[in-house]
Amino acid sequence: QIEGLKPQNGSWASFAPALGLGNRLPKRLLDLIEDQLTSNDFHLHEMALLSATMKSLIAGEVAWRLHDAYMVLQRDVDHPLSENHAMELIDTYMTMYLGGLKMTQITRERVLRYHH
Repeated sequence: QIEGLKPQNGSWASFAPALGLGNRLPKRLLDLIEDQLTSNDFHLHEMALLSATMKSLIAGEVAWRLHDAYMVLQRDVDHPLSENHAMELIDTYMTMYLGGLKMTQITRERVLRYHH
C-alpha cells in the first residue's frame, strides 16, 4: 500500500469503476489495471504508470472535445481565432463538457442561442 492512499474499506477493487476508464481502454489493459487494484498492493512504478496513463487519456479527451467544439462552430482548426471566436470556442467547449454532450448532441445554432 502507498502510505496515506489506502481506501478506508481496505480494498482498491471498489475504485476500479470510478476510474472511468472502461470505454477508453482495451479490455485487456483494463483487466490488468483492475487486477492490480484487487491485489491491494501498489508500488511506486505501478502508480507512476497508472498516473501517466490517466494523464494521457485526459489530454486525449480534452483534444477530442476541443476538436468537436471547433466542428460545432464550423471553425477551421488550422486557422487562428479572433478573441471573440476564441471565447465562443471556450464557451462551447465548457457547455459540451459540463453537459456531457457530444458533437452529435449539439448544434451551432443551439450554442449561439445559448450565448446570446
